[in-house]
Amino acid sequence: MADSTAPPPIDRCHECGAPLEERVVDYATRAVDPCTKRDLPVVVRGLPVLQCTKCSERVLTGAAVDRVDEERTRAILHARLRRPPCPSSVPRSLPVLFFGDLFAARIATIGLNPSDREYLDRDQRLLDGADRRFETLASLVAIKREALTAEHCRRAIETMRGYFRPGRPVYSWFRSLDRVTRGIGFRYGAGEVAHLDLVQEATQPTWSELQKERPEEARALREADLPFLLWQLQAFPLNAVVCNGRTALEEIGRLVKARPMERGEFRRITWSVGLAFVLDRPLGVVGWNLPLARAGLHAEEEEALGALLRARIEGLGTTGAQKP
Repeated sequence: MADSTAPPPIDRCHECGAPLEERVVDYATRAVDPCTKRDLPVVVRGLPVLQCTKCSERVLTGAAVDRVDEERTRAILHARLRRPPCPSSVPRSLPVLFFGDLFAARIATIGLNPSDREYLDRDQRLLDGADRRFETLASLVAIKREALTAEHCRRAIETMRGYFRPGRPVYSWFRSLDRVTRGIGFRYGAGEVAHLDLVQEATQPTWSELQKERPEEARALREADLPFLLWQLQAFPLNAVVCNGRTALEEIGRLVKARPMERGEFRRITWSVGLAFVLDRPLGVVGWNLPLARAGLHAEEEEALGALLRARIEGLGTTGAQKP
């Protein structure tokens, strides 16, 4: 029996009424850079479409729509990688668009900006070989960011997606956040959690010192990068974000217009839970006032904090956390 609720098949052009036929084409479209608002040309090669036999109008269906969305997303990620560095960017580094598989993650932790330790050893040399966490201009044999090819960008993004995979040299800063997210019910190592930052640039000096020594540069950098973060929250189907510290929590709350729902105390920490709607999709916004590195929590207390927040996130109805 036919499904009476299924939409009727598309076999006629909505412009002129002529029949449609299947074609494979190179489909030209565009994306919009969230930071500069400029158009980014996108060409999807070998795309199956339905094309009008009379007026050449094209109709995208099913997998074709997904492919076009993927190529637009890729164009925006590549544009951010190619943006010139700021004066305080770690030399020869690339912006860290995300840590872990943002394409598959259910939740994301949020921090300020990537540490310079993601790129440099204690002697201020670029990490290399098995110690290297991200691609660099040196590892890609690229002259400058603006000259990155599509293959360079693909490699950089794949390395970012694999940050938490077993055997990778994950920076120790993530241990505390990992215990909190395990308490919530998700794990970095399982690809369920990614990490994002307000600013994608690793800087020298560190962010706190940059704000003191060059406040105008720090302000300009944050204003330039926050639109990219907002686009990420809109483009990737996250259920909740977990903000490490007051600055991250307040910036995210402002960015997505989160409505406060509940707050409380846990040891030295004041935690809060809010709800936002990102392109009509509910997004839980949780966090606390002190960065975990300064909160003085023991390992079991960090996991207990996650368990406490898990109950509140589930109450929002944005995600169904699974037991770790």
